[in-house]
Amino acid sequence: PSIEELFLEVCADIGAGAKVINSTNAVEKFEDWYTGQANKESIHSSLKEFIKTDGTINAKFQGLIK
Repeated sequence: PSIEELFLEVCADIGAGAKVINSTNAVEKFEDWYTGQANKESIHSSLKEFIKTDGTINAKFQGLIK
């Protein structure tokens, strides 16, 4: 699977819906930012750092990431 597909799976796992993802351009921004391995564990682990890179994404995702 692609980084995009894995990111969307991780988003679904944490409860981030399509509206949140689309309204923040999260997929595009994540793909540009992410340099790790193409697996769900690595992508999930990187989310806390990723949301700090963008104020809008941080506002929409911070309550979802534990």
